[in-house]
Amino acid sequence: MILRQVSGNITVRVSKPWITYDYDKKNLTRIANQINKIDSFVIRKDNSFTMEKVDAPPVYLGFKDELKNIISMNFRIPMEIIKNGLSVNSIASFTVDKNGKMAEFQIEKTLSKEVDTNIFYALKKIEGEWSPAIFNGQPVDSQVFIVFDIKPEGATSTIPKIPNAIVIPFKYYGVTWTVQN
Repeated sequence: MILRQVSGNITVRVSKPWITYDYDKKNLTRIANQINKIDSFVIRKDNSFTMEKVDAPPVYLGFKDELKNIISMNFRIPMEIIKNGLSVNSIASFTVDKNGKMAEFQIEKTLSKEVDTNIFYALKKIEGEWSPAIFNGQPVDSQVFIVFDIKPEGATSTIPKIPNAIVIPFKYYGVTWTVQN
């Protein structure tokens, strides 16, 4: 990122690219080390999903943490959770198909229909493209898991262990409810 001249001062900040994508060739040409470290992912093989060693995992084509930001800005914690001071983990999944499109949205673990509705609303706001998972040199369908870690400020997380899941924390502050007579 280069910041240009502002009011007579020049500020230059150089940072490493998160990813570089060639839209003509439809492939990633540079990937951050965090992504390169992922060598196994859940992919569709023989009509079912299984964890396999992959050449490359699916990658959202956006800036670092853009996916988390989109979901965070569009998911609303249901008031019932806040009223009762609950800590909740909800898990959603979707498929990134071999063409890089999102499909097959599912709720894997939930607390309520209201949470489900809010999760689907947030996931449907993801409008960017994906680079699909690559297995044996070929693009394949893969399954991406997102954990919604909802808890009051200061509460301990009990996040389920799902390899390569995207974990998004949602913290809220306690609310005191009074009943007026």
